[in-house]
Amino acid sequence: PCSREVDLSDSPAALEDVSRAVEALNATAPQLRTSHALVGAATLLHLRAYASDSALELRRAAAGGAASHSPYVSCVSLESRAPLRLDALQSWLRALAEDRSDDVYRIKGVLALRGEPRRFIVHGVHAQIHGFAGSEWRDGEPRASSLVVIGHRLEGLRLDESFAACASDGESQAALTDAGECAPCEEEEAAA
Repeated sequence: PCSREVDLSDSPAALEDVSRAVEALNATAPQLRTSHALVGAATLLHLRAYASDSALELRRAAAGGAASHSPYVSCVSLESRAPLRLDALQSWLRALAEDRSDDVYRIKGVLALRGEPRRFIVHGVHAQIHGFAGSEWRDGEPRASSLVVIGHRLEGLRLDESFAACASDGESQAALTDAGECAPCEEEEAAA
């Protein structure tokens, strides 16, 4: 959420200008007007800004899955309703990190892996991309994957197609450890 301290401005017009500027940067971010930074914890804790169902709703609301932040930075939202194969996902992330590390500024997502009862959380900056198991999916909760890539010169269609291939048929050769981690890519290559 974006918190703006109204006690720092005497002008309602200036507050509206700031509100429009924030909305232009991220129309989905809740805006909280505060005085002396007083915001109740419940307000911040119950936003569900990173819930997978919220992310999918935001994705559907976006035109074509891509949003433009500036002429140089773009945001691509990817989703899959089919569970992803961990080995295919690792290969895709490795290729993205190797081939586009200068262009990928940030990557973050909540993913559903084939045969895994826990969410798989992915986050990264440039070539440093990490994944780990999160909480278990609740009974009846849609097991869908949502991933956001922010960067420079992103071809949304190619990312969409290559991400979708991570859900293709085939048996995954990789699995999460009991601690919820996946083997580093170097260990997998040595074992192959």
